[in-house]
Amino acid sequence: MTGAPATTLKNTYIRCRLGRSDLIELFSRATGHVPPEHVTVTTEHNNTCWTARSLPDLISDVTSAPGYDSHVPWDNVQFSAGDSSGELEVLITIQPKTVQVRVTGTNDILVHGQQARIELFLRNRGGAGGGPRPAKSEITMSLLLAAAGLVAATTSMFTGHGGTSDPAPAWTVILMSTLGVALLLTFGVYMYSQRAKLKILEDLPQGSTWSRFTAMEKVTVAGLYVTILGVVGTLASGVSDVLGLFKK
Repeated sequence: MTGAPATTLKNTYIRCRLGRSDLIELFSRATGHVPPEHVTVTTEHNNTCWTARSLPDLISDVTSAPGYDSHVPWDNVQFSAGDSSGELEVLITIQPKTVQVRVTGTNDILVHGQQARIELFLRNRGGAGGGPRPAKSEITMSLLLAAAGLVAATTSMFTGHGGTSDPAPAWTVILMSTLGVALLLTFGVYMYSQRAKLKILEDLPQGSTWSRFTAMEKVTVAGLYVTILGVVGTLASGVSDVLGLFKK
């Protein structure tokens, strides 16, 4: 008798931000009805391969080993679970920049349901891919277009406004230049905060863009705003003064 055909769904997700608690929750969700004895979590660290039944056990095995070196990056983990009947099998391969998900089995409902649950979880952790891009990408695009518009408007002010060849007043040039660069810088900071991140040994901070930064990153970002906006203001004022001389 011929068995039921298997359904296989595969997706790759980028920009996922996963910490220890996220990984534990993801693996718990991906396990579903599969018995614990049919679940394995594997990794390679410091040229050594490790296998355990759960992530906490894997972390304990790796970090308590005599040859464990905390200075060696731990940047990979793989989860697999499958029932003996072949109805469902889940394989998740996690690296710093990508998360690859493969769900297969003879039970079409289980396969699609499990894939959907995993995808929703990853999207809630910043993941993109496997379908339409998240709505937040539309926000970043709008921010970038707005910044580009301000830069273009500022450029036109340097050469003339109101259908004449006269340059715009200095305060207008300075204001528009500062706003344009501030928007571009904000866009860059936002994209940096959304970058893919994998921390197997610790949790990632949640919340707003600013709250996800470390103390050092916050100091760096604040310094960038002060420095760049100060330079823009000085340059815009200088260029406006020069153009004003040509007007005389």
